[in-house]
Amino acid sequence: MTVSISGGDRLKRLLKQAGKAGQPAAEKALYQQGQSILAKTIPRTPRQYGPLRNSGHVTLPSGGVVEIRFGGPSAPYAMIVHEDPDARHKVGEYKFLEKTVTQERDVAFDAVAAAVRSVIGRAS
Repeated sequence: MTVSISGGDRLKRLLKQAGKAGQPAAEKALYQQGQSILAKTIPRTPRQYGPLRNSGHVTLPSGGVVEIRFGGPSAPYAMIVHEDPDARHKVGEYKFLEKTVTQERDVAFDAVAAAVRSVIGRAS
């Protein structure tokens, strides 16, 4: 399961205003927020299915997008566990990643915007 968080027009304007230093600041903040979301997702992740909890990772593929993923070769069943509303989990819940992203999306966006604003403030 891949969930992406991307910025809106406001963030694009800030990045343009920040110039060359804005993109690295935004990417660093995106990665940090992705790690924070991952850390908050792990306790919600069902644990009765082998290594699913340990399969989560964060990447920045390109273009101002952070990817938070669970699954891969060690847990190819991640999508099924994530999407099955009828599954009964003693620990964890279905939609574990989606629910966390939904709760944390605004916080993450604000943190990225603040990181870019800090670059603008230093350039003034």
